[in-house]
Amino acid sequence: MWRDDLISDEQTRAYDESYHEGGHIAHLDIAIRMLKDDWPLDKVARYTDLTQEKLFELRERVRTRAQKA
Repeated sequence: MWRDDLISDEQTRAYDESYHEGGHIAHLDIAIRMLKDDWPLDKVARYTDLTQEKLFELRERVRTRAQKA
């Protein structure tokens, strides 16, 4: 019985981690789209829960890609 509890706990933890990672990826995608449309950083941060530092990094990436295109 104890072994089953450990396996169940590990499965739950793995699911929670993958769900969190998927949500993070979705937030990044949404932020990139908003930045491409020139949304203000404070609104992007509010809707995506990303940090200002991450948004500065994404904004530079969006600008760099736009210049290359």
